[in-house]
Amino acid sequence: DAVRSFPSPPSAVRPLGGPLALLIIGSIIGTLGSAHAAPLRAVDGLVPLSGICEASGAALGHDGVAWIVDDDQEGKVFRWLPGTLDVLALPLPQLDGKAPIKDPEGVAVAGDQSLWITGSHALSKSGKLKRRSSVVRVDQKNDVINIQTAQRLRPKKGEDALRPLNAGLAAVCSRCTLQPSAASDREGEALNIEGMAIIEDGGPPGLYLGLRAPLIDHHALVFSLPPAALLEEASAAPVPVGSATLLDLGGRGVRALAPAKGGGMLIIGGPTKDGDKDRLGAVLYHWMPGGQPAILGTLPLGPSDAMPEALISTDVRTAWILYDEGDRLTSDNSVKAAHRDAKGEFSCGAGDAAGATDPWAHAQRIEW
Repeated sequence: DAVRSFPSPPSAVRPLGGPLALLIIGSIIGTLGSAHAAPLRAVDGLVPLSGICEASGAALGHDGVAWIVDDDQEGKVFRWLPGTLDVLALPLPQLDGKAPIKDPEGVAVAGDQSLWITGSHALSKSGKLKRRSSVVRVDQKNDVINIQTAQRLRPKKGEDALRPLNAGLAAVCSRCTLQPSAASDREGEALNIEGMAIIEDGGPPGLYLGLRAPLIDHHALVFSLPPAALLEEASAAPVPVGSATLLDLGGRGVRALAPAKGGGMLIIGGPTKDGDKDRLGAVLYHWMPGGQPAILGTLPLGPSDAMPEALISTDVRTAWILYDEGDRLTSDNSVKAAHRDAKGEFSCGAGDAAGATDPWAHAQRIEW
């Protein structure tokens, strides 16, 4: 399958000061090439991920098994042996009669093999406000999942939309608070968490979350939460933020986080709006908390220009990237019947896959 790569913007563009300077930088950032940001090479061919349509988060356990979430399948988590066709779907138990996570976008693995999963979007595609960002901890043993704790990052309707998270952010970073205005709920500007990773060694420990949007002065926000502080439901209290950092990703937001072999973290940077994919593409960075990220290279897009939305680090110079292929599976006549429910709406794996060609999302190994 053909893949596409994009040039990267300069690795260290910072606002010059004043509204005009910010406007100029915002209009050109991401369009200038960078000679040292070469396209990353795909080591192997595409590997299909049976049962997965929109791979949105992934994490590698200490046993070498990867855990994957699909943002179209809220009631499941997937286990995958990297590089193989071995994918197993495990059901997530309900919380208060509903799926524990809405729109799962990130997953992380702690040392005891407990899983942390985060939900994201503040908006539906139709523009309706969805206050559903949250973090859930589950334990898995013998392929059975049990919920241990849940923490909302964005409160219910009628409550201050940003106060719990902002109160925690303000305590550690005065520039990192989010503006509670009507504009902050537009596409590309709403609270949108897509990256999640746990660092236990090789960097400051914590549960890290990365925002696809909003950007703050054209920088992406990554903040950490102490896992021990999330063991009890505390939605009305300030979110216990441990650290917060504004990262220069060339006008991109965080699409994925993963602990890096050798220390630090890998970050996929991508556009805050889907319509900016052709201009900004996807770029892989290495980041050591406390500093600024370094560009490793531009990432290939998947089949039908699918964006890489998840990754796992397998060696100091290799990683697997996983693609969100919902658009392809919705529009491709050879496969979309496999993902239509009784009402004709998109639902991953709800239809008849018999005779369908290439009906699942893919992973690909890259190196730098």
